[in-house]
Amino acid sequence: MLRCLYHWHRPVLNRRWSRLCLPKQYLFTMKLQSPEFQSLFTEGLKSLTGLPANASLEEFDKVSKNVDGFSPKPVTLLASLFKVQDDVTKLDLRLKIAKEEKNLGLFIVKNRKDLIKATDSSDPLKPYQDFIIDSREPDATTRVCELLKYQGEHCLLKEMQQWSIPPFPVSGHDIRKVGISSGKEIGALLQQLREQWKKSGYQMEKDELLSYIKKT
Repeated sequence: MLRCLYHWHRPVLNRRWSRLCLPKQYLFTMKLQSPEFQSLFTEGLKSLTGLPANASLEEFDKVSKNVDGFSPKPVTLLASLFKVQDDVTKLDLRLKIAKEEKNLGLFIVKNRKDLIKATDSSDPLKPYQDFIIDSREPDATTRVCELLKYQGEHCLLKEMQQWSIPPFPVSGHDIRKVGISSGKEIGALLQQLREQWKKSGYQMEKDELLSYIKKT
């Protein structure tokens, strides 16, 4: 079917009809690890998908093995074909993908090399947990889970799926109670206390954190 599409559209491609593309539903619902998807590359159809012209199957094959059996979102695997965030933006311009799909793709491309497990501590999951705590976005945990699938961190993925975000125990109202009224100063102190709380593995309680203010 894909081969027929390519030969049927070749004259159009030669006239540089840049808006020609495979339907988004086709790209996002086919089994991405299948020979059908890989034929997009071997049959010269990559340009019809909105995927980067320089996309390589090497990283794609690696990530395909990482996510196998873990039900990744389509963009999680497609992100392996993107070298930079601009590739995700171009795919969106071509196919008009959903906002959450675009944001997930941007997130994975940006963080796949830098947001990794801790190798110098007894808690390898902590960098991911800290990221979620700092982002304060409702879908941060979902994105991190998709990143862990991408990276092949299956044990950490299981831990993350069982982890509940702990509530930060101090509010601006608590700081006002100890005599600080400046909004700017309260904001700075909340950030300092949040860092102390993170360093404690989210174990420090309100009284401990407020006593830290008195020491400083």
